[in-house]
Amino acid sequence: MARASLAAAVNKYLTNTKNPLWERACSRRGRHIQHRCRLIHRFREQARSHRVLDSARTIKVLVRTNPCKPNS
Repeated sequence: MARASLAAAVNKYLTNTKNPLWERACSRRGRHIQHRCRLIHRFREQARSHRVLDSARTIKVLVRTNPCKPNS
């Protein structure tokens, strides 16, 4: 039996049962992977925005504490 026909037979057997675990497992797996990726991207975006805010604060502090120019 060729691999493709064996895979098709196994897939047909698993999906024709009362409780098609193969389909449920695949759909769950895809959903969890997608959800995990969203979380990773969300945290990366937050980290990037915080980094910009920190650098802006640093620049303000450096401008205010410059000994060459008096603060107005």
